Amino acid sequence: MYPLLPIPTELSFEPINLCNAKCYCCPYAWLGEDKEYRGKKMSTKQITLLMNSFADLLKKYNVPPWVAHVQPWRYSDPLVCPDLELILELAAKNKMQVIITTNGVSFTE
Repeated sequence: MYPLLPIPTELSFEPINLCNAKCYCCPYAWLGEDKEYRGKKMSTKQITLLMNSFADLLKKYNVPPWVAHVQPWRYSDPLVCPDLELILELAAKNKMQVIITTNGVSFTE
């Protein structure tokens, strides 16, 4: 059994409110119609600050990097995020795993 950690080990965030599908089971099907929600995007500065702050917190509490992971999506498809490469680079730099779930529409092969 693993010891209880004093901080969360998962960072879930929505870098962009955009999706390329309207799956009936997803709230984005109706959230995408809301002009206040649709298309909003975190800046690269915000993404960098968020991920580096999470990494600093993990280091402060001596959480092994392999325990932590980042999930850069909630209701959107992460493959439509123009900053996905930045997210992957920051995660690699801080030795964090990245979990991505996609509808696969962006795949061409």
